[in-house]
Amino acid sequence: MTTNLVECMNFILKGARALPITFLVKETFNEINDSFVTNDMKSMNTIKAGHKYSKEVYVMIQNNWCIATSHYVRMYFQKIWEFEVQKIANTRLGWRAMACTVKLNEWWCDCEEFQALQICCLHAIATCASCNLKCDNFVDLVYQLENIYKVYQHQFHFLGSEDK
Repeated sequence: MTTNLVECMNFILKGARALPITFLVKETFNEINDSFVTNDMKSMNTIKAGHKYSKEVYVMIQNNWCIATSHYVRMYFQKIWEFEVQKIANTRLGWRAMACTVKLNEWWCDCEEFQALQICCLHAIATCASCNLKCDNFVDLVYQLENIYKVYQHQFHFLGSEDK
């Protein structure tokens, strides 16, 4: 998400830059087609294996889960599910309580990771754990493999030769 499109295309076409423009267009088309076919098969196989999200999403949630276990959660406003998530940290100046506000109904946290990624941050995970909620309920639909699979369903057709 941090690499711009030009850098991506430069990486894909690194071996074809000095070739004629028609070949460059065909090579671009073929590389994108190959990427779609590969990602289509990967997402289909992962769905068949019974997974709901990609490995990267699971790893991110698991890493946040490990950190979240050391946090203390206190509910403040039940109607909007507002919580304070606190961690006691040892700083150079001594022990200090660091706190974030989490509003589960709004998918909001002070750390802003929850809003930016639309995946539970460690504070939201700590909150879910304290309320016996599944974190999966707070992962945007865009991360579901079924939706990723739909993206790669687009079919490319053979371009043909230059002669035609």
